[in-house]
Amino acid sequence: MENIINSKLEENINKGWDFIFNKLYYPKTKMIYDFLYTENMEDATDIYPTPDEIQHSVPNPCGWGTGMEDATLNLGTMLEATENRFKATGDIVMKKYFDMMCEGLITTGTVAPEKGFIARCVAPCDGKSIYIDSSRDQYTHWVFAGHVILNSELADDDQKETVKEVLVNIARKAERDVTEENGGYMLRLDGKKGRVSQMMGKELGPHELQRLPMIYAAAYEASKDNYWLAKYHKIRDELLIKAENNYTAEFCRNVAENFGYVYGSYQAQYSLRLLYDVESDENYKKRYLKLMQTVAESSEIYIDKAYENIDLYNWEQPFYPHWRNISAAYFGYGDGYGYYVPSMAYGESESLEKVRKNLRNTGETFIIMCLCPEYKISDDLKEKFAEIIEKTNFNNIKSYWPVVICGAFYALKANEAI
Repeated sequence: MENIINSKLEENINKGWDFIFNKLYYPKTKMIYDFLYTENMEDATDIYPTPDEIQHSVPNPCGWGTGMEDATLNLGTMLEATENRFKATGDIVMKKYFDMMCEGLITTGTVAPEKGFIARCVAPCDGKSIYIDSSRDQYTHWVFAGHVILNSELADDDQKETVKEVLVNIARKAERDVTEENGGYMLRLDGKKGRVSQMMGKELGPHELQRLPMIYAAAYEASKDNYWLAKYHKIRDELLIKAENNYTAEFCRNVAENFGYVYGSYQAQYSLRLLYDVESDENYKKRYLKLMQTVAESSEIYIDKAYENIDLYNWEQPFYPHWRNISAAYFGYGDGYGYYVPSMAYGESESLEKVRKNLRNTGETFIIMCLCPEYKISDDLKEKFAEIIEKTNFNNIKSYWPVVICGAFYALKANEAI
């Protein structure tokens, strides 16, 4: 096909890249925050939660809705973006960005008083205050980012050694926490069960079954200690068979039609890709690959849905409202704390919700496809990606969606798909 990369597409990708590093990224903490309250982070540090609020889990133990929810996810995706941009272009300047992302990830991987706990983010006001509840998502993104670092030409020996230590500590925490007594959860910093950190149990969705095997496989890759290989092998068959029976194209289509977000499959693809890379048995590699292919093919529907709403993307995105001054949705009670979520992400206009959802889905879907070895992306999908980027307003960005768009663009380039 004719090369889809044109000046408008590259101009918008560059604007997205600059926004991430000039606006969302805060050099003092090495974090990529979720959205903007004001024109720059320096003017907004007093709007983010204070150390005292964080210590008391205000407004919730995860920091949901405050802008401090997903720095680890953002850092991991942009680490891959810098790695892929270097692979595609050979631009040694990417080493600088790679180091920035490494430093942020090492912070979220080591800042907690408990080794192996992955923090979501650190407060911009002091660079050390963290919420007590992490998530399965945070662990998944951190572990895969660690896998990228261990295999990257851009990483230096000190970075790799620190990452190896953190990956083993995560596995040790999993071994301590993920028990029948604890309901299969990675525990909060107070030793209680969180809301979204379950790693084992009948409640897990099919897309969540490979997260614990991923942790043990990563610890083995990092340490070459057969102890962790045995831990992985002990649970490999049971969870892989469950995934093969339940993580089907039908399941993925049902999620697309009823939930509408692809991020569960995005994270599942991370776990499958790491297991595929670390696994030495060709039979298991083929089984992981088959699951990745199913996920990639089933995710294509999200691009069609995003393309249907393409006329919405030239919108004026507002700054986010001060989280203390708006109503909050109640997401339940958990071991001593109420989970109240500021409603900035809820009850918004239908068109704005569609914009955020579809731009996020677009980036994550193409990353899913690029994670699957030798997956053939159709010319039609690539043309839709290009048109979506060209018609999106990159002059008025206020939130993190360019993170996954840039991640997708450079994954496509590194895979020579565009």
